[in-house]
Parts: sequence; structure tokens; C-alpha cells
Amino acid sequence: PYCRFGCRALEDPHHLFVECKRYTEWRVETSKEIENRTRRKLTEKGFKETSQTNIWPLQYSFYYLGHIPKLDSLLPYSPTMTPIAREQLLYHLAADWHMHIIRLVGRIFGDYQQEMAKRLTSNHKPR
Repeated sequence: PYCRFGCRALEDPHHLFVECKRYTEWRVETSKEIENRTRRKLTEKGFKETSQTNIWPLQYSFYYLGHIPKLDSLLPYSPTMTPIAREQLLYHLAADWHMHIIRLVGRIFGDYQQEMAKRLTSNHKPR
């Protein structure tokens, strides 16, 4: 079945969490927050900004399954940073990404569940 929010696409989890127009604003908002936090943490540690825009393998996002991309490419090896400090920073970045992504998934899923419940109750009014 097509998306119940008016998109001309099949309503599957990937569509709902990655493509559905209803949630575009939330996805963009979360992306900007993750990007800003990542940029701030990297700048604090002396890294220059990267122009890398798509770090998802095969450019296909699975964030809604709790997966985040490997962030190693955002953090080149630095002679001023020990390997342990680099791993700690990667861990902190991954934790930030994961927290923001899981919040977004919960927000989208909660809204979807509420909308489907409204539709169900409006279709089954007592006579």
C-alpha cells in the first residue's frame, strides 16, 4: 500500500523513517543538530572541517535500525592525538549520533502510532 501520508511510495520502514515528507523537517532538524555537535567536538580537538557530506555506506541509511555509519573517515589520524584519545573521541561522537538518531526514531514512530490510532478510532465509531 502507498504511504498513508500522501507520498507516492510504498509505505515500508525505510520510506517512513528516511523519505516520508511528513517527517522531513524532523530529519533535517536532527541532522543539523548532529552535524553541529560533531563539528564543535572536532573543532575543539583541533581538527579542520571536512567537506564529506555522505558517509553512509552505499548512500543508504539504516539509522532507524539503530545503526550509525563508521565515523573513522571524519577523524583522520593526527600526530598530536594519541590513538586512545582518538578512539575516545570516536566513541563520544558515535554516542552522540546514536542518541540523536534513537530520539528521532522514537519521535517518528510515536507520531505514526498516534496517527494510526486516530484513524482506527475514527473508522470504528460506535453506532
